[in-house]
Amino acid sequence: MNALNKKYKLFIVIALAVLVIGMTFFGIFGFNQAIDFKNSYEVKVSIDNSVGNAKSVLKSSTDKFFEDKGIDTSEYAFQEMYDGKTLIYKLNQKANITEEEITIYVQDKIDTLVKDANGNLIGADTIEVTAKYSSVIGNDYFEIGWLLLAIGVGAIVIFVYALIMEKLSGATATIFSSILAGLLFVALMGITRLPAYPFVGFGIALSIFLSGALAISTLSRCKEELKNTANAKLSTWQIADKVMAKELRKYLFIAVAIAVSAVALFAFITPYLMIVAGQLVLAGICALCSSYFGAPLIWASIKGRKKKNA
Repeated sequence: MNALNKKYKLFIVIALAVLVIGMTFFGIFGFNQAIDFKNSYEVKVSIDNSVGNAKSVLKSSTDKFFEDKGIDTSEYAFQEMYDGKTLIYKLNQKANITEEEITIYVQDKIDTLVKDANGNLIGADTIEVTAKYSSVIGNDYFEIGWLLLAIGVGAIVIFVYALIMEKLSGATATIFSSILAGLLFVALMGITRLPAYPFVGFGIALSIFLSGALAISTLSRCKEELKNTANAKLSTWQIADKVMAKELRKYLFIAVAIAVSAVALFAFITPYLMIVAGQLVLAGICALCSSYFGAPLIWASIKGRKKKNA
């Protein structure tokens, strides 16, 4: 029981520290890249053929176009599609540019700079550039409200399922774990300053629902151990400690699976997939920690069964 209390205290101290620091950062600065949470402007520049060094020329020439127009590249979010044929820029404010001039500028660079493996110019008719400049509706309060509603409905479903299957103690521990995971994710996003756009909703939902699923699985095992006559002399704290030890391998396996998935996404070296990888890791950490440490301990404290040793 002493060992369990140490784990519990350490978990609470770390979780509270992360929540206080992270929520303070979030309250002051909000999510990173605030551009993605308000109305903005989007510029897409594409090529229909990625032969030779066309991808690098597309990027360098588009960047040079914005530089010549006096648009600071640090002011917008940038995305390169997986095949490198499309670049997407999101601007904070409307710029004095047109689709035609972007197309003409970049097309000229493509025609004069794209070469094959032997250093020969590819030719003007091989690659066509297209540009699209449009207004984008950001993540306003209406959209955020729908996101929170969806997460809330999902949390209620988890709670009701846990209430039916694991009774009140299990349901309370499960919802505690899920909510804590979501809050920890937001706090870690505030601390790490990882770009939020456009997957922050995915990250919050993943941390909440993964934590809920793992908590239900772990608490089911706690209930089984509680019914086991061999554990009749053990307190609920000791049973929870026993279950935590048995569940460790499963949690480590899931942690490794998340890490491998994140590395695979990160390996593409594209901005959006790197953001996905980072948020996947944060969501996994929050879900695993809150369900592994929080759920069994809340369950044990509610059950509070103690028996005297014979």
